[in-house]
Amino acid sequence: MDYDMHRRYIWFPILAIVLTLIMFLQPEASASEKTWQRVQETKILRLGVEAVYPPFRFYNSDDRPSGFDIEVAQKVAMYMGLRVEWVPLQKDEFDQALKDGIIDGCVVATEKKKTEGHMSYSTPFLENCGIFVARKSDDSIHGLSYLKGKRIGKFVDRDDEHFIQNVIHAIEVPITSIEMGMALLHENKIDGFFHDKYSTLSYISAEKKQDVKVIQLNKDTMFHVFGVKQDEEQLLKEINAALKKIQTNGVYQRIYKKYFGEGLNQVIG
Repeated sequence: MDYDMHRRYIWFPILAIVLTLIMFLQPEASASEKTWQRVQETKILRLGVEAVYPPFRFYNSDDRPSGFDIEVAQKVAMYMGLRVEWVPLQKDEFDQALKDGIIDGCVVATEKKKTEGHMSYSTPFLENCGIFVARKSDDSIHGLSYLKGKRIGKFVDRDDEHFIQNVIHAIEVPITSIEMGMALLHENKIDGFFHDKYSTLSYISAEKKQDVKVIQLNKDTMFHVFGVKQDEEQLLKEINAALKKIQTNGVYQRIYKKYFGEGLNQVIG
């Protein structure tokens, strides 16, 4: 074997070792960077949605997700240069779906302001709260302490039993919808019911209900937010930037007016 050939054989293993070291020493992209890179490459933001709560999230006549939260999310994605791909899920499935990479984020209403479980939240884009609906002619209710012994409509899918029975010491009457609650209220079979501020006021406005009033009792404050995995700093930063943009350029206000009109807060008694 001549000298040049021998020298090449010596350098081959050294070169292989050097290349291997370079590969290992090169910083690997974090999970957050990989997610943001994939979102940018595909131009798709996969959002989990439980569309069962009008007027925020529901399926329209074309069986597509619709509502206030949905339109806000679509505008946010548009200002990020993306389009939304909706992934139908139950709310308690969001956390695992994020960890498994099935979705990039979700749109939720939560009592927490920044984090919950393995999820980080965006800047809230709507603050909702619980209110009490009563007959307009009923002057006996001015706060929680006035509900003792009253017949209170309780939604069967909410866990308000302890609050109604043991905190305000009222009588629980099962109801399944806001329409049922309004009907029982009109028939004098209940004295009122708890529901959230915006969906109730939206219903009252749409149905032109003149015989009821709502009392804001500062119960169950909920924040409407985007949720992402806790390590998705870049994605969260981009979402917050787009949210700020639609709130300053009037887009958010147009969506708000479409679903909640103007002056709804004036209905509160």
